[in-house]
This record gives sequence, C-alpha cells and structure tokens, in this order.
Amino acid sequence: MQRRLSVISALLLCASCASWLPAPEPMPAIDAEQPGPRAKCLMVFLPGGGDSAESFAKHGFVADVLATRYSIDMVSANATMGYYTRGIFPETLWRDVVRRRALRGYRELWIVGPSLGGFGSLLYSRARPGGEVSGVLALAPYLGNDREVFEGIKRAGGLARWQAPAATELNERDYPRELWRWLRSDRAP
Repeated sequence: MQRRLSVISALLLCASCASWLPAPEPMPAIDAEQPGPRAKCLMVFLPGGGDSAESFAKHGFVADVLATRYSIDMVSANATMGYYTRGIFPETLWRDVVRRRALRGYRELWIVGPSLGGFGSLLYSRARPGGEVSGVLALAPYLGNDREVFEGIKRAGGLARWQAPAATELNERDYPRELWRWLRSDRAP
C-alpha cells in the first residue's frame, strides 16, 4: 500500500512539472539519405510517446523507404514530450530540423508520425500554413480526450457536418477542439 501511494504521488508530481521533461536544444535528429543525387522530398519522422528518433530505424521504417529507391531523404527528429508540454514543438522542429534541411532544396516536405508523432505532424502543419508541408501521414494520431468534442462530432453525423467553434489560441486545455476545428477547415492538408 505504501509503495502504491509513493508511485501515485510521484506520477502526480511529474504530471504537474512539465519542466522536468527533457527538451534538449537543439532538437536532436538522425538523417538517412538516398545515395546519389539530392532527393526531391524530405520525410520527417516524429516518434510516438515513449519512443525516440532511433525507433524508426529500429522498426524498419527507414530501411523500407530506402529500399523503394524513391527520391526521398529522411530525418528522424527526437521530438520528446518536453517540447509539446512547453509549447515550443512547432518552432523548435522548424528551427532545428526542417529549416536546416530545407536549405538543401527539397521540393516536398512530408511529416510522418504515430500517436504523439501523428499529433505533432498535425500540430506542425497547422503552425506552418502556406504550403510548406506537402503531406502528412498521421498514424493513429493522438487527438486529445475531450469527450465533448467527440460527442459533438458524432451527434452532427461526422466531421464534415460538425459545426466547429470559432478559432482560439492553441493551449493545453483547448488543443483538441482547436485541432478538430482546423481539421474541419479547408486549410488542413
């Protein structure tokens, strides 16, 4: 019983202390490039919660893309939970990962990620309007746990019929509603 209380206390303490979650500057990233001439497309991998940039090579994503011989270079960003909880994820990904590689002249930018990485791919796309992101592959993206939003979409008969609320600033409390509103808009990829 004492151990269970200690674990619960530690979890509550950690949940309230976002500054304890790592978010190294610059954001670490691992490149994987096709041999030969400069690729036309850059694919940015974002890890799911509890994973790291190394996970994409470990689970065969990088090898599978390299085997296609398509004109795609990849970078796996080590986008930890700390970047999200501090509210610095889109800016840090742009500054430390995408911008540095964009100077190489890629014609397309694709953002790929499972779960938290899927959320990050959508969050980044929303923050960088204007056609910078060519496409998103959000694999089972985490889109929050706001039951009110989910029930509203369900009652409306789906996302296309849902009456989205007015746009708000993205914050810890309202991000699910704002992401769903943005997905409903014509500006989403």
